[in-house]
Amino acid sequence: MLTVTGKGGKTRLVPIHPTTAAMLDEYARHRDRLCRQVRADSFFLTAGGRRPLQRGVQDTFARLLIAAEIGIPAGRRRPRIHDLRHFVSA
Repeated sequence: MLTVTGKGGKTRLVPIHPTTAAMLDEYARHRDRLCRQVRADSFFLTAGGRRPLQRGVQDTFARLLIAAEIGIPAGRRRPRIHDLRHFVSA
């Protein structure tokens, strides 16, 4: 389970797949080696120890969609990082 803090400091538990948990653990170890001075209370950090800016996250996500060759269905807009919060897997 992943504990997510949202608006107003409310927390919720989100179930995640074991492979996702393993990747998050790997990221945390890598982050802790590279980011020696933490300046924000956040899981995802820049190399400078701060929370990433929303625009940078959106731009990176858009580049990843292109690299993964994820197309835009006709008549639809491209997927956005924000759309992931509505994703439900069976």
